[in-house]
Amino acid sequence: MKKFIVVTGGAGFVGSNLIDLLLKKTKYKIISLDNYSSGTKQNHFQNERVKYLKGHTTKIEKILDKYKKVTYKKNVLDLIKNSDLVIIHTEWNEFKQLNFKKLIKKRTNIYDLRNLYSPTEMKKNKINYFGIGR
Repeated sequence: MKKFIVVTGGAGFVGSNLIDLLLKKTKYKIISLDNYSSGTKQNHFQNERVKYLKGHTTKIEKILDKYKKVTYKKNVLDLIKNSDLVIIHTEWNEFKQLNFKKLIKKRTNIYDLRNLYSPTEMKKNKINYFGIGR
């Protein structure tokens, strides 16, 4: 089964750089969902592994419904519990106050592109944490 990675805000600066990294480091197909409020088509990559969709995250379930291999979770807590990798590239409040020590039951890598968490605290809690751009 082919795996997909869904990147919200994929036409923005951070999201497009994340897609660039994923193209270089993985073999997964990527679905970019962006409402283009600040993102631009100039940030698109011409690559058969990337599909760009215009839409808002409030309608993500309906938008991704036709991609049967994509599993959608309605909240961050359900998503993180079984993830191998968590990439934070937003400063939404629901991401600022997560208790990763309680949430993560296995070895999960967390890449924080907004530097919301303290590397020292994460290391103390034995969490694989990478603050990008510090």
